[in-house]
Amino acid sequence: KSFCKLTGVDASKITLIPASGDPSILASGEVDALFVFISNEPITLALKGVKTYVWTLGQYGWSVFGDTLCATDAALKNAASRKLIVHVTRAVIRGWQWALNNPSPTTSLVVNNYGKSLKLSSKQQLLELKALTTVIKTPYTKAHGLLKMSDSDIDVNLRSIRSEGVKISKAQLFDTSILAEAYNGKTS
Repeated sequence: KSFCKLTGVDASKITLIPASGDPSILASGEVDALFVFISNEPITLALKGVKTYVWTLGQYGWSVFGDTLCATDAALKNAASRKLIVHVTRAVIRGWQWALNNPSPTTSLVVNNYGKSLKLSSKQQLLELKALTTVIKTPYTKAHGLLKMSDSDIDVNLRSIRSEGVKISKAQLFDTSILAEAYNGKTS
């Protein structure tokens, strides 16, 4: 509703239908649009020959960070747990750096090792990684480091969250000090 309000779309003219992650309802004409992950359903449809038009809510000024790393205030204040959080964050950064710089071996690891029982498609997974790259590797993160958040990106996120009626401050939700410690003055 807040996205509709932001863009001037009359939400009462939209009928919401649960899709259960199956994009075939778009291809069959059961729905006119789907709210999806840009790195998944559009690729699934494209591989089946279904042409789609994809845009992000962020292109219209509504954005929230996804797949965030979360910690309690108590964990951040405790030296031992903070050290562990910094190490985990550094490992996540290194994992993404390697994956983005090595798409084919990453795809092979996902398909043949970690997701072997899921019988994943190498083509699908490679396209998914390429789509994720556009979200993870932004001009800001290219200059400052993966997972880093600019003040303006944080402001857009807060504005979007608050548009849902959530009263929250920047200090209550964001602490970039762990990223600073994980990078230790570097950008990679």
